[in-house]
Amino acid sequence: MHGVTPDYAGIKKNEIQFGRFISDYDVDSKSPVIVVGAHVVRSLFRDQPNVVGQQVRVRGQVYTIIGQIKPVEEATAPGGRKRRFNYEERINYIPATTAMARYKGDDEVNRIEILAYEVGEMPDLMEQIENTLTQTHRGIFDFEIRTQNEQLEELKKLENSFTYSLGGIAGISLLVGGIGIMNVMLASVSERIREIGVRKAIGARSHDIFIQFLAEAVVISVLGGLLGLVASVGLLSLARDFIPEGQNISNMPVTAMLYGFLFSSMIGLASGIYPALRASRLDPIDALRYE
Repeated sequence: MHGVTPDYAGIKKNEIQFGRFISDYDVDSKSPVIVVGAHVVRSLFRDQPNVVGQQVRVRGQVYTIIGQIKPVEEATAPGGRKRRFNYEERINYIPATTAMARYKGDDEVNRIEILAYEVGEMPDLMEQIENTLTQTHRGIFDFEIRTQNEQLEELKKLENSFTYSLGGIAGISLLVGGIGIMNVMLASVSERIREIGVRKAIGARSHDIFIQFLAEAVVISVLGGLLGLVASVGLLSLARDFIPEGQNISNMPVTAMLYGFLFSSMIGLASGIYPALRASRLDPIDALRYE
């Protein structure tokens, strides 16, 4: 919820579907009024297209709805599903003075948003803003000027950090899974030494033994990958049913499923090489004597 002045409507250019936006009278009188986004309308007033005049309670305070912002057109998510999540639709507006009186307890302004007509005017505009604020703050540089491009770059850095973190977690999981497969295959080799000796004694070559144990390791990893894909799809389906606004969760991309399956197969292949080599290099005489 944002406390704003009437000029804010020209900054964001939100289209009012019903009612009106915050007025000068609302600001001067600290009116308990609110302009709601499409998210509130969908969540609280599912069967009412026009909710102007209704009342809502926010942080223990009652507000009368004077305006309803038009929903943003739905974007199509992968898989043909409609993605209805939009941050702008989740923002509601009240008069700035009402927010100061009810929540802040002072008359300080946290942020001022300014709209430039052209991108080329940004350097001059930022310089003018800095000079004006420096004078009004008596030379104290206790403010920060940021553009949307800078905010977008910070969001991209944050997104990259999440991507790298999740990638690291996935890599560690694959490594642990590979070590587990290797331990299972080494235990299998130890339990089947006499079997390996018998096979070599009746004509099996080292190459045949190697292929056998390597294939077993790949089968284990492939089965694990398939079970993981089934579990992922099942969890996504449960999330859509039990998590609020779960319909916004898109289907898992086919490419991601394919990459995950290929990586699990490669991990099984790499983890089975050493146990397969150990089994293929066993001496048949020593293997037959093993108890």
